Amino acid sequence: MLQALYTVRSDRQLCDRLKTDLLFRWFVDLPLDTEVFVYSKNQQRLLLSALALP
Repeated sequence: MLQALYTVRSDRQLCDRLKTDLLFRWFVDLPLDTEVFVYSKNQQRLLLSALALP
């Protein structure tokens, strides 16, 4: 949703914005002392999990 509203064009840009933008952190409920996750690594794991399989 953040990508669509703020025209963030890639997952990498989204992670960069999560590191610097307090609004983005608030939206995803990410505390300031927590490191930003790397979406591309987690995306592969999620796609291979049972949740993504039909």
